[in-house]
Amino acid sequence: MSTSRPTEEALRAGTVPAGFVSISEALTLNPGRFVNVIGFVKDFMPPKQTSRDAKCSFELVDPSISPEGSCIKVHYFTAMERMPNITGPSDLIVLRDIKIQNFGSTISLLSNMQTECHVLESSRIPPDLLSHHKTPPWKSTSVKHKSLYELPNRDELIYAIWAFKQAEEMNLPCPQIFEMRAAQSMTTKEKFSLLKDVEPLGFYDLIGQALKIYRTREGFYEIQFSDYTVNSRFHEFVEGDTTLDREAGDEYGYVKKNLEGHTWLGPFGKFTLQITLYDMNAEWAGRHVQANQWLSLKNVRIVQSEHGNFWGKIHGDRMKVDKVHLEILDPTSGPDQMDDRLKEAISRSRQYWEDLKKKQARKANTDEKRKADQGPEKMNSKKRRKEQRAAAVKNAQEIDSKKGQAVNLNTNIECRYKDQHITPFSQILAPLPLARDDDGQTIASPFTLANYNTLVRVVDFFPHRLEAFAVGYRPHDYDILSDYSGDENSEDEANRQVEKRWEWRFALLLEDASTRDVDERHRLWVVVDNHAAEGLFRDLDDATDLRKNPILLSALREKLFTLWGDLEEQTALTLSQEKISSSHPQSTSSTATTCSLGSSPNHQAGDDQPSLEDSDDENIPSYQKQYSPGNQSSALQERDTNIPTFTDQFPPKPITSSTAPKVVPKNKPFTCCIKQYGVKVKEADPRLANAGKGKRWQRMFGLFGATIL
Repeated sequence: MSTSRPTEEALRAGTVPAGFVSISEALTLNPGRFVNVIGFVKDFMPPKQTSRDAKCSFELVDPSISPEGSCIKVHYFTAMERMPNITGPSDLIVLRDIKIQNFGSTISLLSNMQTECHVLESSRIPPDLLSHHKTPPWKSTSVKHKSLYELPNRDELIYAIWAFKQAEEMNLPCPQIFEMRAAQSMTTKEKFSLLKDVEPLGFYDLIGQALKIYRTREGFYEIQFSDYTVNSRFHEFVEGDTTLDREAGDEYGYVKKNLEGHTWLGPFGKFTLQITLYDMNAEWAGRHVQANQWLSLKNVRIVQSEHGNFWGKIHGDRMKVDKVHLEILDPTSGPDQMDDRLKEAISRSRQYWEDLKKKQARKANTDEKRKADQGPEKMNSKKRRKEQRAAAVKNAQEIDSKKGQAVNLNTNIECRYKDQHITPFSQILAPLPLARDDDGQTIASPFTLANYNTLVRVVDFFPHRLEAFAVGYRPHDYDILSDYSGDENSEDEANRQVEKRWEWRFALLLEDASTRDVDERHRLWVVVDNHAAEGLFRDLDDATDLRKNPILLSALREKLFTLWGDLEEQTALTLSQEKISSSHPQSTSSTATTCSLGSSPNHQAGDDQPSLEDSDDENIPSYQKQYSPGNQSSALQERDTNIPTFTDQFPPKPITSSTAPKVVPKNKPFTCCIKQYGVKVKEADPRLANAGKGKRWQRMFGLFGATIL
């Protein structure tokens, strides 16, 4: 008895036929490619009639997919009579010339005019070729033709028979579950809607254009979306509308400010729905979606604001956290692949812009005729006052510019808001009156929420070792809880296995360079947090352990030399001469604001310079340390010596550099932005606890908006 044929078949059985790819390989290929695949039906959504063709979808698996692995979804469009004849789970499917697409950040397959589909019921799949000499009863069709196709050949059938024997490993459903899912899909409510028809609390599928997309301060993304239908409950945009100011650039210049994009360019009226994206939808949109692209949005929830306007929300899928409810549509695709609803939206868009262009042309002609009839326009008082204010602002900016030229500015430091008026430290440090007590005495405000543009130079920094400018911590599951301050004594093994994260954190002592009087040059300490430092250093790598990264440390030192000149060398020399321990550095200035980046056991409360514990502190994120001053491991134990205690005299005495430090760095002043804010700190004296029981407000200053070029 010959065994040559079974041996040959056995050798070929587990090999994907020539010209075909496995499903696991298809999931890794780039969209737009046409492939041939063989798989078994895992899930099926029966065909439904759309505006143009019918559509069905089904999921395929093969032995290349692990039991807990994913599958690949097939979207099949054709006439109802040419739909694949799928009867149950495990039906064998052979697809030829089907297109790979990226649908909602997931790879899937899409039919086209050349696609062929061959179906063989699972009960009709032969156990082997020796016991079955007849041609299997394939149910074949193609998208374009009903009877023009090529049946699967011998090699393809050999592979299919072998693959079917691995069915238990492919986690295919039983017939009862398969039929139940198919029935449920038929009863699913059609959620597609035009924007003109949406109602509050409803969930809708939408097709339209992303007019603008931008990241919010909270980290979400928002899309201004329109399908060019009108809804009376939408926000009404008018010409010249600048309600999108927050999207026009950021404080460090990562996103360049586009003055044209600063103003709403249309459509005008109630055509546009603002949609907020969350979770994976926001992350995906931030990477892929651009303004003016056409999108398909799924599961958009409509909510109503307190003012009565509608806006939309797209949340993530709790069951499938990687699922994305957005798809970028290609308006240049062929007519056989374009959704009719997209075509209709594009048609409405073209009609709108054509009508707007004609309307604007008519208005321009009318305005010209009216001006010609009225003669020269007289300036009214409102316009005259507006021009006077603009001239005053311009004059102040010119004065600031001349002042900068006079002091020889450091042109290697770029200020994001350099056109704003420069505020002297004396004005920043003067607390505003808050109220009067029973005796009529003025009570000073503990802090003011304000931003300033300043002209400064760096005269000190802390910590004095650049290696400590980056701090590490181990994140904890409880970090998001506002009342969790970390447990630095925790040494459990699970916590030690968490990878340490690193952030920038240091402080600079700034001296006011806007005044020529040396005795009146006020000073204050400013905190440079991770976000501000990333903007300051811009092209440096992210923070890491600088003790183990000499390349980044060297690049940091070079950057800071541009900022403060020979300050580091002079500071090191002064500290060495004064024999001050490097582990407990003391301030070179005793007249400036104190803000602590951390406390060490030996740090005294009266020191005038920030104190930073070992930057290897673990378990406590920097943002908690910054705002938990009462903790032993707190990163910001703050004390503001710029202002007196509230029981002292108001206004405070000026804080100057009359007791100047011995360090006189050779550096140039530069413009930068400083923000003033308040934090809650522990307070034992009930008379001073103005922020709740055992708490008082502490004034702080932070650097932002500056970049070292």
